[in-house]
Amino acid sequence: MAVRPRVAKVYSCFNDGMQGVLSEIEVSVSPGIPTFSVIGLCDSSIRESQGRLRSALAGAGFRMPKGHVTVSISPAYLRKSGSGFDLAMAAAILFASGQLHDPGGMKVYAEGELTLTGAVKGTPGAALRLNRLRDEKMDIKLIPKEEVLSARCTGTSAQAVGCLEDLTRLFSVTGYVPLQYQLETLPDDESECIDISLLKGQEKTKRALIISASGFHNLLLLGSPGSGKTMAGRILTGILPPLSRSEISAAYAVSEAVGVLPGAKLTGTRPCRYIGPQVTTTKLYGSSVKLTPGELTLANNGVLFADEILEYKSEVIESLRQPLEERAVRLTRNGRSYEFPANFIFVGTGNPCKCGMYYEPGHKCRCSPGVRQRYLNKLSGPFLERIDLFSEMHAISGSAMEEMYGAAGRRISGQVLSHGLSGESGGSAAEISSEPLREHEAELHICLKNGESLRIRDEVAQCWQRQASRYGEGIYNATVDAPDLGDIMRIPDDVLRYGSELSQKGFFSARGYSRILRVARTIADMGGRDDVTAADVAEAAVFRTHEL
Repeated sequence: MAVRPRVAKVYSCFNDGMQGVLSEIEVSVSPGIPTFSVIGLCDSSIRESQGRLRSALAGAGFRMPKGHVTVSISPAYLRKSGSGFDLAMAAAILFASGQLHDPGGMKVYAEGELTLTGAVKGTPGAALRLNRLRDEKMDIKLIPKEEVLSARCTGTSAQAVGCLEDLTRLFSVTGYVPLQYQLETLPDDESECIDISLLKGQEKTKRALIISASGFHNLLLLGSPGSGKTMAGRILTGILPPLSRSEISAAYAVSEAVGVLPGAKLTGTRPCRYIGPQVTTTKLYGSSVKLTPGELTLANNGVLFADEILEYKSEVIESLRQPLEERAVRLTRNGRSYEFPANFIFVGTGNPCKCGMYYEPGHKCRCSPGVRQRYLNKLSGPFLERIDLFSEMHAISGSAMEEMYGAAGRRISGQVLSHGLSGESGGSAAEISSEPLREHEAELHICLKNGESLRIRDEVAQCWQRQASRYGEGIYNATVDAPDLGDIMRIPDDVLRYGSELSQKGFFSARGYSRILRVARTIADMGGRDDVTAADVAEAAVFRTHEL
């Protein structure tokens, strides 16, 4: 009679794009000539694990079983890679060979790479896997000590192990209880935030920033050099409510996936990713070769700040259309499509013309109408249709600069104007020396605890609560997907007719009309009103008009 092989099962997880996939690792040990085989569409790093396992087992006082050792890793239809299955395979081998007591009906999860001496190491993308594991009913969860921070940030309960020898202790006692990790409350990082009170003389832009934050609306700022466009982006981050627990977990997972381990920098502040004219489509979308996210995904649940967008390559600008519309990024690899989250507030800035002085009265713009139009045409109509709010920004006057920074500010203001009239091309604010302001830099980073932004942040949070009760958690006026916006947003018929008339007269396209309704709904939420009024639509239409 043939001897039936001894089989043991341990669960593990691997990364497939931006999600973790639960896997079953079955090990069969049967008599015969010593062999070791791995099946289940695995790459060479997994198939060649025999050498690591043999050395690690010996280093921990165990041995590789004699006979046929077969390792099956499911699901077989997905390609698996990496060394993160080592600990799970070792545990299953020890259970199947009788070197460790098999917990029987208990479901055991394990992940981690083994060194030749038997130490357990973490592997990249742990937070993605632990997010997947968090809600799984596992009796025992084993993770490397290096992944404890990931467990805390994802709110996953698990037992940290440092070496293979720890398994002897863990599976020789009864009443095994894993360590309980709870998601920590993280403070806001106020070092990169600027209080909104410091944005002088830009009342329309301030209003646009608050509306943008309240409804998660995309925003385009055109203004002269030195008008405070970059400052506005940093202000927007400061008036956004902090990340929720689930959003902190997701943010950590994304950062870890690209090799940016936040550590002490992990805070409850929403991410703000700054990109410049040298950005590429690959940098934005991420790599389809290694399936790593790009800037669009790193900005998820936060702000993507595109500085001087009119200096970007046209193909880069056009590549933003799909993510802005669908709030997601799609990459294709080996015939499969992967979706990465990209739900952010887009803020773009640029000069109104090549020299940057078109908006400034009393200062002659050097650009001809044709040159200016060709410069602005880089922003196509379909791209502009994805923008909810437009605002113009004029250069800060000398008196306002002096109010902000003292006498040094007036000298900077003079630099801005003289630069614009000097005949030099560009007129970029980056070319202006800010040396006189360095001694006042601390004033920019004022503590938000006593600033105006804190009050506005509370008001924005109330707007978000209104939208959450209306649509569901994490859905905003700008992102809600509804076939009939009028019904779901509680917009009266007479108000809809008013907006429709504006659209029919050719002022706005159908998509532009939809954007106006969304912004109007946000304005009503800011005022605490259940129903949208004609005045709300009119104000939204004002922010929709532009000279592009």
